[in-house]
Amino acid sequence: MKNGIVLLVTLFFIIALSVLVIKNLDDTDKYLQKNEYISNSNQLLINIKNTQIEVSKLLKTKSSSFEDDDLNVSLPLVSKDLKISFYLRKYDKVDINSINIKDNNELHNLFENYNVYNYDYFVDIYKQILNEKKISKITSSAQLDYVIDKFKIKTEDIQIKTINDMIGFLENKDLFELNIDAKYFDTKLKAYYILSKTGEVKYFDISFI
Repeated sequence: MKNGIVLLVTLFFIIALSVLVIKNLDDTDKYLQKNEYISNSNQLLINIKNTQIEVSKLLKTKSSSFEDDDLNVSLPLVSKDLKISFYLRKYDKVDINSINIKDNNELHNLFENYNVYNYDYFVDIYKQILNEKKISKITSSAQLDYVIDKFKIKTEDIQIKTINDMIGFLENKDLFELNIDAKYFDTKLKAYYILSKTGEVKYFDISFI
């Protein structure tokens, strides 16, 4: 078994133990005594944060041990009414903000390689949105989705779906993506983190679904 896989399995058991501790606190001490939705939401937020912290700890000490084949594995965890799965992979995206860098053709090449047309119009939409929102660059998943969705609507070009997940908003330098899905009773939550190789949180968003 490869080194990285062993580390991920070890991490999985650490998180499992932490989940059980928090679940036990909730059952015996009525850890969160509010209405059911708030209680469930807090339970999920606590465990999401705990998962991120443990993954960050592992990256800080062992990120160099991971090979590509060790990642891209979804690890599920079920504890009575709580279900969590997390997915760690290397951040491998073309930065949309490279549009602003002279002679940087990385995004243009991505469009060409996947036969996505109207690249110049995509650039125009990107710049229009920056001007509209009075920002200097795209800094969130929501902003990125807004640019891509507007391009889809204006051009009716569904081919861009093939490269949706290949476009990001951070420069790709030794970064990792962490996706977490969690469910507690009927409350569901998704979390997305971008972490450095030392475990530092570079970006995150969390949404209830």
